[in-house]
Amino acid sequence: MDARSFNQAVNRTPKAYRFWFPPLALRRRLPSALTPRGVIVPRKGIFFFATKDDMVPGLEILEASQSFKYIVPGLFDSPEVVEYVSYKDLPGFGVSEKGNVEQMPRYLIVPIEAEVTAIEIPQRRGGVKYKVESKVCLYFKPSGIYQNEFLIPGEFSPGEGDFSTAMYKAFRKEFIRNYEKVKVYSVGPVAYQRLLAGDPLTPSYKAKPEMYLQC
Repeated sequence: MDARSFNQAVNRTPKAYRFWFPPLALRRRLPSALTPRGVIVPRKGIFFFATKDDMVPGLEILEASQSFKYIVPGLFDSPEVVEYVSYKDLPGFGVSEKGNVEQMPRYLIVPIEAEVTAIEIPQRRGGVKYKVESKVCLYFKPSGIYQNEFLIPGEFSPGEGDFSTAMYKAFRKEFIRNYEKVKVYSVGPVAYQRLLAGDPLTPSYKAKPEMYLQC
């Protein structure tokens, strides 16, 4: 199938299934395992819409029963690794500063005793950057509200190893315990009431209304 035929096929897909379609050029650069039908999803993962009040009960239970911390991943000017021991310490928890899912803060949940160190990455123009990453983790991106109107989704998905698998199972059991299933999303109780009230649950405040999650 050529590019034009592929795009025509995508455009015939019902809108409910076009929520996460990337541009064709991006699809060509992504591993096939990450792009079933062109949709960007982790190999395993839970996408959710939740307010702060929706997320707190599950995280309270998880932090009381599991030993883990939150690491900020990324590429930095300093080798210092930023970590938090509780969701209560996460900056702006439950709030979206940019109103876009791609710019929501992401954390690596790792064992409390894990030593995560930054790796030097030489830059082509000179100098170095420091990369903070760990595959043995649970990837966690909290959901958040933008301008008290737009609810931006979050997600969690496992990395590698027994710890990652165990934490993924624990989050599926406790974090989304009382959430509603709406299409491919788990929706927290307060977020679900906002959905019923007509508030936009959307990947971006700039998205067209037809891109909003619908019951």
